[in-house]
Amino acid sequence: MTRLNTIDIDRISCDLQKNDLQWQRTFGHTLEEIARKAVNAPHLNIGLRTATVPVTCGLGIIGGFNEAVRDILEHCGADVFITKKTDVAGIQEAYINGAELIFMADDDVCAAFSVHGNVTSDNGYATGIGFAAALEIMMERVEKEEVLILGSGPVGAAAAQYFSKKGAVPVLCDIDEAKACRVAASIKNARVERDRNHIRNYRYLLDATTSGDFIRSCDVTEQTRISAPGIPLGVSKEVMDQVPVFHNPLELGIMTMYFDCMKQLQETASGRRQL
Repeated sequence: MTRLNTIDIDRISCDLQKNDLQWQRTFGHTLEEIARKAVNAPHLNIGLRTATVPVTCGLGIIGGFNEAVRDILEHCGADVFITKKTDVAGIQEAYINGAELIFMADDDVCAAFSVHGNVTSDNGYATGIGFAAALEIMMERVEKEEVLILGSGPVGAAAAQYFSKKGAVPVLCDIDEAKACRVAASIKNARVERDRNHIRNYRYLLDATTSGDFIRSCDVTEQTRISAPGIPLGVSKEVMDQVPVFHNPLELGIMTMYFDCMKQLQETASGRRQL
């Protein structure tokens, strides 16, 4: 997980409604619809009691982070509160106050987990499939299409797995070529692009790197479509003005975590009923 800073999240809460309307106009879907698409759960009921717990370990609490997570979750129908206490005491407070889901983040991991069941979702995984779903929406077709995934960490690996299941050809590119090869070897139909100078050869790009401002005008054509969860954003401002780029620093990942957990809870409950 890339550690966000206050600048990354400063405007999330106040701009959430406005940005969601803009995404709907531009891409035809709200963030909630994209998150539901990512986990293949368009008809889930919503409204789980959810807590976000501040964590003080490592570099400490990021100012505004828990407030942004709360507002994002409220935007998609959750009943959310921020615990007054932190860390373990915060988890206890969440449990006492009836939370069904808990969201927490430290320097390395942002995770959601259920209080009463064996259910969890990781932000890296959820961000990967969420932004893959956003890119799929921008694609004319998916089956047999090549998708260049820049970065082979948890986000890139999850996106590659998503596209593989959809019948596309995920193409992994990473500064650490051996890492890209390892991930590609574990995913059906995946392959490796060894030369970053070939970005222009691909119509569909998913930037899952932590390198800022490296996709330039020379790397795109008018047909290029980009989904970019990376922080800092790898897409230069000039490219943002040229081609459709779907990007947000936190919103879609958090929403996808929420619906991922909800789907798992629903499947668990359904399994119990069948027994």
